[in-house]
Amino acid sequence: GYILQRAVRGEQYIYSFSPDTMIELHQQLLRILEEIHSSSFARDSYLAVLIEQLLLDMNRDAYQSTHVSQMQREADLLERLLEYVDAHLDEDLSLDQIADDLYVSKYYAAHIVRQQLGLSLHQYILQKRLHQCALELAQGKPVTKVYQTHGFHDYSSFFRAFKKKYALSPKEYQDVYQKDPARMVPEKEQ
Repeated sequence: GYILQRAVRGEQYIYSFSPDTMIELHQQLLRILEEIHSSSFARDSYLAVLIEQLLLDMNRDAYQSTHVSQMQREADLLERLLEYVDAHLDEDLSLDQIADDLYVSKYYAAHIVRQQLGLSLHQYILQKRLHQCALELAQGKPVTKVYQTHGFHDYSSFFRAFKKKYALSPKEYQDVYQKDPARMVPEKEQ
């Protein structure tokens, strides 16, 4: 079963069960003990079924608790990654730096972001930076100040990325927004 396989691999030897599960397991053990001391017809067969049910329930609960906690760890890591990116958006953000600062493997961090968001970490950072730039352009801030403030090192890479996302150049975007402040230009479908 699952518990034995994990123990053989040296992954986990001790499991905690919820109070409700403990009550159910206790009741199953009592039924097994009653059957051991009975002289009922087909006692050995019924005893095998009861023991198999006990082991199945224990393995199922262990599996669920392990996988729920794994999903929670991944969700927590994703939240930490996204908060880190938001807090350092105006700095150089490399996968190596983020992983070092959060004490995680860069491969695991990249995997979690891609799995949960469907984008690479680099794509996510680019999207966040472009969104911040769009907001500031809409406020009338100068294009040169906006792209430099948000981690773009040269105008040409900023221009290409912005135009790809918004289907307008940064200046065109700013002009459209300045003429009609009640609406933002919709983002281009990717």
